[in-house]
Amino acid sequence: MSSTYDKNKGSHSAGCEKKTGPGGEKKNKGGRPRFDFSDKMSVISQLAAIACTDEEIAAAIGCSQDTLARGRKRDADLDRVVLDGRAKGRVSIRRAQYKRAMSGNSAMLIWLGKQMLGQKDHIDLRDEEPMPQKVVFEVKDCSKKNE
Repeated sequence: MSSTYDKNKGSHSAGCEKKTGPGGEKKNKGGRPRFDFSDKMSVISQLAAIACTDEEIAAAIGCSQDTLARGRKRDADLDRVVLDGRAKGRVSIRRAQYKRAMSGNSAMLIWLGKQMLGQKDHIDLRDEEPMPQKVVFEVKDCSKKNE
């Protein structure tokens, strides 16, 4: 196999010129076809809404986590479906918490107050009894034997 040097590109080629079809369009170089997410968008959204990780979503739709990550980087619609699904899931959780709080669940009211309103428990560290002013330590000499 012969190798040629292309001055314009500054590189060697080993007979691997880019193939073009009639009209100059690039031909498919081959390889494995890309995973098609288009028919799985609804499932992906539902899984994201129930707080599934990317690993769990990928397993459910039949691809690897890396394939899903590459798909999200390449396809803005896929990334948006995942992000919107997760946002809808958080809204559902917040709605359920709010309903429980409004129905009188005091623990939920306290928790929501801390989360949404910045409220916090105040612990009074002052003691009713005054602290001792003087502490006396007695040190015995243990080096002498009892006589």
